[in-house]
Amino acid sequence: MWVTVLACTSSAFYRDPDGALDSLWTVLRERGIQPNGVSPQPQATEQTATIPAVPGNPVDEDDDNLTALDATSETSEAESVEIQDTGDADLLLTIDGNGDSAANMAAYKQWVMHPVPDPHSASLQELMEGLIEIVAAEGPVICRRVYLLYNRAAGNGRLVSQILHLMNRAIYRAVKLGRLQQNDEQKKGGQSSQIVRLSGTPEVVVRQRGLRSLEEIPPLEIKAFRDSLLNGDSIPDDDSLIRKMASAYGVGRVTTQTRKLLLG
Repeated sequence: MWVTVLACTSSAFYRDPDGALDSLWTVLRERGIQPNGVSPQPQATEQTATIPAVPGNPVDEDDDNLTALDATSETSEAESVEIQDTGDADLLLTIDGNGDSAANMAAYKQWVMHPVPDPHSASLQELMEGLIEIVAAEGPVICRRVYLLYNRAAGNGRLVSQILHLMNRAIYRAVKLGRLQQNDEQKKGGQSSQIVRLSGTPEVVVRQRGLRSLEEIPPLEIKAFRDSLLNGDSIPDDDSLIRKMASAYGVGRVTTQTRKLLLG
């Protein structure tokens, strides 16, 4: 029996989840392979558009949206299969900010990991409370990071579609109950891309990077830090601004994607 092996590097998947897995979907479609009990997915032209999330309000509660996410989301197709948790380290970034500007930023409060109920067996209420605890420590924070932290604390290595679906519903419920507020800062749609925080807490908090990857820092937080530098210092050009921001965030190598994230 012949076995086909398809390789995908973690960096390629992080930059473009959909594109990195194109070859996999093509092979599966050609061989007529579908998950058990799942009908072939309709073509993109036949998909129903997802209603964009409104800042502070939950995304559409419809199960299709929560399971497959928005087709425009950076992790939509990949998340509907599984997300590989590769830890907090970023291949292009160092961990600790070491620039002078970092001294003017609040320290990032990391959630203290401890055993949590397995999302497969936990009630929706238990799951919601566990996710809220992480948001209380690290918010404003992107949902995707909250999910990965909880899943890791539960002893799971992969954030598969079933768990993603449950976590989406738990966050949706927390927002609907007024426990959390959220904002689609990345303008990508999909629940996992929402920035969440405890209700009544500041929408933006400028903090050191901590253990977050640069992609996990909320865009409005980066913007607030960038504006503070522009208002306080004489910065002649974008390159100088990027160097100053990269130093504060502990970025060891500035790439095109890094520039895009820092300049907004």
